[in-house]
Amino acid sequence: MTLDEWKVKYEQKAEPLIPLPGFSLYFEPDKGFFYWHKFGDVFEIDHTCTDDVMWAHNKCMDMAVATCCKILRTATYRNWVAYKRLTKATVNWSLSGFRPNGKFYYIFEKQVKG
Repeated sequence: MTLDEWKVKYEQKAEPLIPLPGFSLYFEPDKGFFYWHKFGDVFEIDHTCTDDVMWAHNKCMDMAVATCCKILRTATYRNWVAYKRLTKATVNWSLSGFRPNGKFYYIFEKQVKG
């Protein structure tokens, strides 16, 4: 799919796509996209659209290693138990909460190994 097609899919399922300041786009036509930002030693992800969660998780982990980060931080409003089981990440309850779109987002963190 094109980036525009992925963006339409994202907006149909999540919210209007408004990238946060300082975040960069990573896109692969056959896999999807995510926005990322390095904040100190944290590799942070926002706005992700993919049909392959493990592709996104593994790609983000690789990028976190390459940028010398110690923590990978992601978010989901979907089934947090399944996400935890798939990624082996831990929910950071203090950062989790409702966003302006009215959905509760679970913030996950995982130590970067590399």
